[in-house]
Amino acid sequence: MFRLFNYYAAISLIAFVCVVGPYSYFFAQHITGQMYEARLKQNLTISRLFFADADADLQTLSRADESISREGLLASEELDEFHNDLSVLVANTDIASVRLISPKGTILYSDHQNELGKTLEPHEFALAKQALSAGFASEHKNLRSAQNQHMLYSYLALKKDVTTYGLLELGSDISETHAKVAAFRFWFILLTSLSALMLYVMLAGFMKYFTSIIVRQYEELTENHAKLEQQAQELKRSNEELELFAYTASHDLQEPLRKVQAFGERLAKKHGDVLGKEGLLYLERMQDASARMRVLIQDLLTYSRVATKAEPFIHLDLNLIVKDVVSDLEVRIGQSGGRVDIANLPTLEADPLQMRQLFQNLIGNALKFHKPDEAPVVTVSCEQTAKQAIITVKDNGVGFDSQYAEKVFQIFQRLHGRGEYEGTGMGLAIVRKIVERHGGMIRAESQEGQGASFIITLPLPAPEQEVAKKEIKKTQTLHPQLT
Repeated sequence: MFRLFNYYAAISLIAFVCVVGPYSYFFAQHITGQMYEARLKQNLTISRLFFADADADLQTLSRADESISREGLLASEELDEFHNDLSVLVANTDIASVRLISPKGTILYSDHQNELGKTLEPHEFALAKQALSAGFASEHKNLRSAQNQHMLYSYLALKKDVTTYGLLELGSDISETHAKVAAFRFWFILLTSLSALMLYVMLAGFMKYFTSIIVRQYEELTENHAKLEQQAQELKRSNEELELFAYTASHDLQEPLRKVQAFGERLAKKHGDVLGKEGLLYLERMQDASARMRVLIQDLLTYSRVATKAEPFIHLDLNLIVKDVVSDLEVRIGQSGGRVDIANLPTLEADPLQMRQLFQNLIGNALKFHKPDEAPVVTVSCEQTAKQAIITVKDNGVGFDSQYAEKVFQIFQRLHGRGEYEGTGMGLAIVRKIVERHGGMIRAESQEGQGASFIITLPLPAPEQEVAKKEIKKTQTLHPQLT
């Protein structure tokens, strides 16, 4: 992440400098243009004031420009008048040079006297000619001297009516202003670039700091995740070993228990008269305890088999499973005078033996825990969503307090005494284990004296799986030799 930020920031910095450079250039050009315009307006004003003051002298001098010599110009009174007028006009300005040029290119006045009477070369007179026709012209010259002098020259045609008397050339020294603009541009680019660089360094520092925190937290999370994975694997292995131990122990306990029961029956039959009434009572209690222990061991075996002896899932119609369970419980239903109502149930991927065990436990419990004065009514209903089947087994029995809604699913948990209802307290624990193995959930809702509802949520197969199963079944029906 930090490396990517470095690349992005470096590119952004380069782009920023590339944008700032041209921007500062155009900004400097704008400032320079405004400065040129101000100088040109100043020069134009001076030129007009000069023409107004020296109109008559200018006319006299311009008529004699073809015949007058340098010495004549130096001796003319008009030249002194020009000098006096111009000195007043250019005082306190940045005008560094002044020349009066005739329409034919002769220098009639200059602040450099050695130029008087000189005729300009064609390339020197080009811009002056442009001013003669247009009335005004200007140009910027960098004299490239040791002081890098910049001059702005403006030319104003001095006309009256249709007669042109000459051109006034004013040269403004803009070197200082030009240097200020250049310095401004330099410092603008430098300070802006330094600011961007400082911002980059600060952001880079923050990014490096926060990246180190994120990396450290990520490493800690990865380490914790690895520990959790390891603990989960150890817990899974421990549970598997525990389930295997429970299965093995329960299985191995059956044989000595059978011997205890068998020898107890033989003892009662052959030596009952010797034991007497009290001895037979003790023997009967021992036999009852052995029978309860046998049921308990069978339930433990059933509970452990959910994981250790599970069968693979098949495409299973729950309607057939529940009908078989009700058929097995037909005698108990008849004895209690009750009934079991079954709605249409879904077809899903499940272990048939475990689904049979699940519904047998739930419906059997509903029949067992009925009210003494009321026939049991058990309803098995179902609601389906796109991905889930929600199956409810509801009864009108004795129910239980809602605070025990979670406790009833724990191993060996009984809410009623052994004298009231038979059982080991394993039935609902087995049901939950079966539901969880099928990727579902189960919860209980009840109020004491108002029956109980057990809501099971099981995943449904995806639509494409359903189509594939139907196609396989159709193929097997049409071509049994392929199966």
